[in-house]
Amino acid sequence: MASSWVYECPVEIDTLIPGHVGVLKVKSPDDKLPPLLGTIRNVHDVLSNCSTVRSLKLRILGRSYESDRCSLPFDLSGGSAYPSKLEVLHLEGYHFDDSEWQKVQPPKSLLPYGWFPNAIIDDLDNYLRWYRFGGASKYFEWRDMPEEQQNKTNLDL
Repeated sequence: MASSWVYECPVEIDTLIPGHVGVLKVKSPDDKLPPLLGTIRNVHDVLSNCSTVRSLKLRILGRSYESDRCSLPFDLSGGSAYPSKLEVLHLEGYHFDDSEWQKVQPPKSLLPYGWFPNAIIDDLDNYLRWYRFGGASKYFEWRDMPEEQQNKTNLDL
């Protein structure tokens, strides 16, 4: 598999999310340390592109500032797979019951309970965030899937 990871693929990933501290057990070809894998998205990208990873130790202390998630971003339609054959897997603070479908639902409206200008502004802001950060596109892409597939958790995927 062609890798988009520009550093030498690691054999071991031992990282902390959010990424104030992280350790990779390999160096890049030019002897510079690879970037810290400080977000779930970074870890997912390496696992998706590298077939050499044998050990994954992932400690999640809370939601990452960037992606607001505590689980790997598997594709709801199925088919997500990593080329590596892990021999060691240690997950701490991982949310196995996360549901991608629940994450892309349109925001709940405060109306008609709040007709005040602040409630209207909050509603508009929530919808703009939902649209801007990909929730809307995924919602419309996945809404025709069978309900059984939509309700799968991160562990099911």
